[in-house]
Amino acid sequence: AGEEGGAAADAFFAFGGESVCTSGCPAGSYGACETMAICASCDFGVCSVCPAGTYRAEAGAVSVDQCIPCDEGLFAADAGSSSCVACAAGHYVSDDPSDADGIGLVKGGTACPACPTGRIGAA
Repeated sequence: AGEEGGAAADAFFAFGGESVCTSGCPAGSYGACETMAICASCDFGVCSVCPAGTYRAEAGAVSVDQCIPCDEGLFAADAGSSSCVACAAGHYVSDDPSDADGIGLVKGGTACPACPTGRIGAA
């Protein structure tokens, strides 16, 4: 169970060929869905937010696996992010806001603490 991420609509099926399977959940969240043959069956109105350190730019995710970890140099401090942001110059990506070692993360950052004395972070 996750935090409410917004109202969801029924999965959408395009008749006449290709089917498009979505949860109806907004960007930054995913539906409570179960994979069926070629699509997903989603609970109506149930959305969970993507975890901090990840984002989902498009609406319609059917699984937490569709929440994308932030790339190197980017972070998402809050759950439910629809994008990641860059750390300011002199800061580095971490998963701990009180981190002081200056060694950052490659993916999935949730904080941007200041670089310790003697280290430089480029934006």
